[in-house]
Amino acid sequence: MKMIKISITLATIFIAVSYGQLSSFADWSLTYTGEGIRLLDGGTGDSELHYLDNIDLQIEIRTDALWSGGTAMIYLLSNTGADPSTFVGDAQVSSNIEAFDSQRLYEFWYNQVLADGRIEILAGLHDLNSEFYTNDCAGLFNNSSFGIGADVASNAPVSVFNLAAPGLRIKYTPTDNISILGAIYDGDPGDPAENDNGLSLDWDKDQGTLSIIESQFNRNYNNNNSELTDTYRFGFWYHSADFVGVNEVVPETHNGNLGVYTSIDKSISETLKTFFAGGIAKENCSPVPYYFGTGINLIGFLESRTDDVLGFALNAANISEYDAWEIVLEASMQVQLLNHFSLKPDLQYIINPGGNPDNDNSMVFSLRAEIGF
Repeated sequence: MKMIKISITLATIFIAVSYGQLSSFADWSLTYTGEGIRLLDGGTGDSELHYLDNIDLQIEIRTDALWSGGTAMIYLLSNTGADPSTFVGDAQVSSNIEAFDSQRLYEFWYNQVLADGRIEILAGLHDLNSEFYTNDCAGLFNNSSFGIGADVASNAPVSVFNLAAPGLRIKYTPTDNISILGAIYDGDPGDPAENDNGLSLDWDKDQGTLSIIESQFNRNYNNNNSELTDTYRFGFWYHSADFVGVNEVVPETHNGNLGVYTSIDKSISETLKTFFAGGIAKENCSPVPYYFGTGINLIGFLESRTDDVLGFALNAANISEYDAWEIVLEASMQVQLLNHFSLKPDLQYIINPGGNPDNDNSMVFSLRAEIGF
């Protein structure tokens, strides 16, 4: 496995160094993220320093020479290292790069723009969370629920990191400020342990499908001579497979699971951004029927460090097994040291890890380094 990882790393560096001419018809990015993480209190008591990492290579190819308005994406992904949730004991997962060790084809899709840019149709291996249920401001934070709410990720098999599923997405943009997205995905992306290269696709009708629709509205306005944008998103999802009932004396089988959600990015000023996300899922077959998260970012909080970001956030997931809430308080700071290199110290305090009130609260510190080209 290590040899495979080394080979992928060398291959990506070779591409980056030797094929600069790709820029004439393609855009590419290569990012290495490494994270040292340590449990300071609670959890299993494991106070050792653990390490995990993530490599992303994305190549976006413009197909205008063959089909005007077309784009193809190839996304290779490598993950190795520790699984912090095993010693933290949390349900929402404190590190959003925690994943089954693998080197895989993650995304492979084609997107066609039609009707003067008003309609886009995408088909292939696609990460739902790259377009649905997102918060721009929440990208600063490491806890996984700030990426996609636990009201979706914990309640049904979903095409998200680190195993994407085949899907079809349609996007309609009737005005510059409004977009409507709809998609349908294979109902079970599979087991990362059995599909460690991302090439084993098995679409079984018994696994059902996951359908999702989201409306997005952008509000552009001027505040103290600053051009600001707020984004409002409202979505609905439905999974057609059978689900075993949660917290039922005699568990029954329920046909389908569903939920609604919203996420908002709000600009207070050029340097102060806030966000909110929340959702509700079908209570009788959802391990996490309720979720919400919120936070605030201070951009350039030091006058001499205009690219640095300091943020504070809170999220809460209702764990139906205990009828209690797991609550996460997170403080994070991204320090841009060079054009391609940043460091991010991060501290999380987790109340009721796993939703179990009998568990001691956990405190986790991590230091993340990111090198990107």
